[in-house]
Amino acid sequence: MGETAESSERVLGGVPTPASYDVAAIAVVGSMVATVGMTLRRRIHQPRTTVGRVLRFADGTAARVYRVTAADVAAVAAPCVLVVGFRLRRVHGFGHTLFRAESILNTPLFAGFPGFVSKLWLAHDENQLYRGVYDWDGVERAQAYVSALYRVLALVSEPGSIRFRILPGVRRGEWLADPGRTAGEPGWWQVVGSAPGRIGRSVPPQRLVTAVNPLVRAILRSPLHAAFDANLLLLHLAGRRSGRTYDIPLSFTDLGDGRLLVLTQHRWRINLRGGADVAITHGGRRRPMHAELVEDPPEVAATLQRAIDNGDTVKVLRRYGLRMPPDHVPDVAELVAAVRASDLSAVLLAAPWHHG
Repeated sequence: MGETAESSERVLGGVPTPASYDVAAIAVVGSMVATVGMTLRRRIHQPRTTVGRVLRFADGTAARVYRVTAADVAAVAAPCVLVVGFRLRRVHGFGHTLFRAESILNTPLFAGFPGFVSKLWLAHDENQLYRGVYDWDGVERAQAYVSALYRVLALVSEPGSIRFRILPGVRRGEWLADPGRTAGEPGWWQVVGSAPGRIGRSVPPQRLVTAVNPLVRAILRSPLHAAFDANLLLLHLAGRRSGRTYDIPLSFTDLGDGRLLVLTQHRWRINLRGGADVAITHGGRRRPMHAELVEDPPEVAATLQRAIDNGDTVKVLRRYGLRMPPDHVPDVAELVAAVRASDLSAVLLAAPWHHG
């Protein structure tokens, strides 16, 4: 690993030099064993004080902290910040949600390494880059960890996407509070600001939704539909492989340009990739529609912003299970972070003649 004098403080980084396979294997197994022992002694914790915070980086991207892991450490003799970045191979859409959920199982791969203090787990940004932002005790220990970690990440990451930065002599909290103290060449690792994640998501348990949906379907097809027409429609969708027809109650917003906006994180959306002819039941009658799927988070956020501009911000967000303080006006970065954190895609519904 090379060393560059990018500031008055040493900044180490670039592409990690991989440890040999046997050295990496021994190090990772040692970490796993140590993590088990620390867990049994209750020395590993998952604090939530920073979860939801959005970090902004010098390359123009932003990412949300979705988990924090910390170890009980008596003292840190040689503090440093370690930032690791990588892109997952062939992971898109719902795959990111699955990764974030299962990634807690990866804790033994790092928590038992010598020098580990704590880690912020960051969701993927606009460029699909995941980051881990660590507090570490000792630059050499951090380097040894990155060298071993490379062998693990290489199994699941895009070639050439793994990178790191080490900032000696600073604790992570101090760095996040004053990012300018490590001035150097701006890039993917340099934090330029952070803000609390004001937009969260709260949706009913899937079991409850599944139990209630038959009743909602019946109401939307009945003379009682008027009570729900302002917020709900029934989407009729055929599976491309199975041919099975799905009748899905969904919240929607009228964008005012002939299109209806639906947000979803569910897997049925893959049937809409490339566009699809569907039908909806709304206002007591069934009508043909054309559906377009938007999966790119900035584009989804931009579409959501249009919906917000046409209506009440809090009501529009609440319609999709998104929550925020009533006096707060979200910016684009917050919307992008919220869309990415919940793995939301936009479905745009329009009459076939409007689409054509």
